Amino acid sequence: MQQLLTGKRRLPGFDEEWKTIRLDDVLDGKKRKGKIVPTNDEKRGVAYIGSTSFNGDFGIYTDSSDAVICSPKDILVLWDGENAGKATTGLSGAVSSTVVRCRIDESKANSRFITYNLLKDNYKVRAIREGSGIPHMPGDFEHWYHINLPPLKEQQEIAAILTSADKEIETLQQKLDYLKQEKKSLMQQILTGKRRVIIN
Repeated sequence: MQQLLTGKRRLPGFDEEWKTIRLDDVLDGKKRKGKIVPTNDEKRGVAYIGSTSFNGDFGIYTDSSDAVICSPKDILVLWDGENAGKATTGLSGAVSSTVVRCRIDESKANSRFITYNLLKDNYKVRAIREGSGIPHMPGDFEHWYHINLPPLKEQQEIAAILTSADKEIETLQQKLDYLKQEKKSLMQQILTGKRRVIIN
């Protein structure tokens, strides 16, 4: 990620110069903060995306017409709370009041490429959070945050490589979790005598 997103390693066939832009230079309109709307746990409507949804938890839904809706290509940034500054993409549903939706102009930038930059720079993003109690992102974040941007085709290629790596990591993590569970089960059986060790 560090090498690809900073241009230290270039993909074959790409040699055009990168340019530095602000996040708001590639936004399609203004960022939108989510709203507090009526929710339900009966899966009526669409997923209500809050901080836990960034980790795959979609237990709350809403069918409110007032909700701020996001699509999988939108970048979502946690705006308030302990994890303020964390970013993701690929989710669809209604944005909660602790999340901001950033819609990227796909003719200028690739949303996954921008998201990977936000992940790479998370320590910088977290460093500029405001608030003595509950931390929150500064209102002009999209003006402050700068990105080194290659041509669109190169952005897409880099994003595809990193997405593929993420999927491989996810598969390996699932295998690791399964093996940990198997080990735990085996320990329970051996240490309680339910399964006996055969000594030749």
